[in-house]
Amino acid sequence: MSVLATENSKEKNYTYARRQPELTPCYQIVQSSLNSFIANRELEGRPLPSYVIKEFDAFLKCGIPAYGFIRLVCGTCKKEQITAFSCKKRSFCPSCCAKRQAEAATHLTENILPIAPYRQYVISFPIPMRYWLNSNKKLFSKIQSLIIKVIHQHYITAAKALGIVAPMPGSISFTQRWGSSCSLNL
Repeated sequence: MSVLATENSKEKNYTYARRQPELTPCYQIVQSSLNSFIANRELEGRPLPSYVIKEFDAFLKCGIPAYGFIRLVCGTCKKEQITAFSCKKRSFCPSCCAKRQAEAATHLTENILPIAPYRQYVISFPIPMRYWLNSNKKLFSKIQSLIIKVIHQHYITAAKALGIVAPMPGSISFTQRWGSSCSLNL
């Protein structure tokens, strides 16, 4: 959602301007190339997983009023405005991902991280294992839990050595699935 400010005598008058994803280069490229990309992958014997196709389809509908919208009415001036639905997906849509990332970052920096000292760890897997873990969510979940358990155990041992009776480490985990070149990089 974007807001435009216009000067109106001494005060600013804010009006809503619809986000227009269909005008962005990313949207236009996906829209014009998706079907041939899917077909080429199938011809090569490497079809895209259905969840990837669903993500692309949702991206192409995100912010487009033809795929659903809500009509809002101002209680004061009675002006009506439509706002298109968002896809609310987590992996591909730049608008929805940016909103979720901003909300999570704000929550962490304002409410969680100031409470206690913390460390950041980045865990990377060998390339062949990345594909395996990305396609097997249960395996990834078990390995992620194991990694967190090992890190927690390290801090529990260190805290007990300092005389802390019942230490309780905590974790915040984010999974990044894409590298800078849009390659799978779990």
